[in-house]
Amino acid sequence: MTKNTGLTKADVEKLVDGFNVNFKMPAMADIEKNNDAIERLHEKSADRTYDMIAALVDLAEALGADVAVDGGYKEFLNSRNQKVARDGNNPYGPFIKAVYSVENNGVWVFDNRSAEKYANVLRHIIPLVRDKKLSTSIQDYIRDYDHSTYGKKMRGIEAQDRADNPNSAAEKRGNDLREKGKKTPIIVSIKQDFGIAAHKAVMLRGRVNANGEVEVLEAKALNDDEANSFYYNLGLAA
Repeated sequence: MTKNTGLTKADVEKLVDGFNVNFKMPAMADIEKNNDAIERLHEKSADRTYDMIAALVDLAEALGADVAVDGGYKEFLNSRNQKVARDGNNPYGPFIKAVYSVENNGVWVFDNRSAEKYANVLRHIIPLVRDKKLSTSIQDYIRDYDHSTYGKKMRGIEAQDRADNPNSAAEKRGNDLREKGKKTPIIVSIKQDFGIAAHKAVMLRGRVNANGEVEVLEAKALNDDEANSFYYNLGLAA
């Protein structure tokens, strides 16, 4: 249903101009101003975080957090309900958890999960500091970090550290689950390879017709990452 309001084009433009002047333009100006303020706050927050990381590096080195297994540092960890990391695990994990623990009714508790990534950042940066491989400050290194695979800044450094240092226990569990998934009992075999090489993991898409038969509409070979995830989930569900 349409209705003629009787407004001319000039009338419409006048109303629109009034909206723009009285509401749109002031609102957009405020939004832009607020966005600029938020951006400055984010930058200031990031700068403080990078300063904190640099201080954490100094503290970890002073305590010998990656080598000390006894003495005052071990007592400190124990007092915060932490233990020296096992071989193969990130030695800075307990350090971060101890430093960022808070006392609650006489018991030290770590519940700041967002701080856990600092352990990865330390494990990545400290060897660079020791080997004098940083051509700039720690803060600028983090600020300028940009990896095509892992990403930028803190998140990128964390991702690279995790890739460079896979947890041995987690890696073994993942491999065991994938092997378990590959041994999942076969439900049915189809005498059709769909042009896919032998031993490749395959994803089939289709539907069940009125006769109770499965109609395959698409057959796709999984790449290595997809196959690993597929077998892992099978093993997890077994």
